[in-house]
Amino acid sequence: MIPATRLGILYRPDGVARLLRTLGAETTRRLFLVNEMIGPDGIAGVIVPDGSALAKARELADQAAGLVPGAVAATKQLMVEIETSVSAGMDWDEVRRRLLGER
Repeated sequence: MIPATRLGILYRPDGVARLLRTLGAETTRRLFLVNEMIGPDGIAGVIVPDGSALAKARELADQAAGLVPGAVAATKQLMVEIETSVSAGMDWDEVRRRLLGER
């Protein structure tokens, strides 16, 4: 679990970029945006017994509801910028201030 969005902070772009390269976009998003944990076997797609998909979806939504909206939005935007190379070579502090709406 990466608690940045629960704590209302933005991780360093170089660290997020490294996770995106290493773990892939889906796993990185789940770590940051749903605060899932990596277990001993890693993160696998969620497989639930028949009839329990709605309960699992509600559980994940409850986890996401406890996150700081501004940090979630900034983290999503940062990931998009990293994936499209918009923030490549940019100063971390400048990226953080811009994404979090600071001056």
